[in-house]
Amino acid sequence: MRDYLECQAYVGHLRREHKRIHESLVVVERELQDSDSPSEGNGIRAGLTRLRETLVGHFEQEEQGGCLEEAVCCDPRLSGEVSEIGKQHPRILHLLDRLLKRADDCRTVDYRESFRQFAKVVHAHEAAENRILHTAFGTGQFEPNDSPSALGE
Repeated sequence: MRDYLECQAYVGHLRREHKRIHESLVVVERELQDSDSPSEGNGIRAGLTRLRETLVGHFEQEEQGGCLEEAVCCDPRLSGEVSEIGKQHPRILHLLDRLLKRADDCRTVDYRESFRQFAKVVHAHEAAENRILHTAFGTGQFEPNDSPSALGE
């Protein structure tokens, strides 16, 4: 087992990353709730673009090593789960790209439901990362992200 402070640094970093992602999701959700005119698609598109940039940066960090790689070093049994998380990245970005292409439809119930489903996929991805860190770095050192969500999660 790694030093407690070293583990906390990894956990803290991932929490900050997840908070940024969560905040980006909430911004888009609010935009969707407020969208009444055809020009609102531009605001949704801008929010989704910022979300994509945040996710790409997060995924690149994961793929280059860091928190999850350190978790596998602590508990090699987690390597399969970490590998599966990495395989989700292209799918998540593909779903987001589909939402970006359809941003002009942001006022429809179908679009809003598609975004909510996308947000659930992202939250599930984050929850899997949280479980891995919790397993690797020990009980009591990490509680999964329990921040309230405007998305109803």
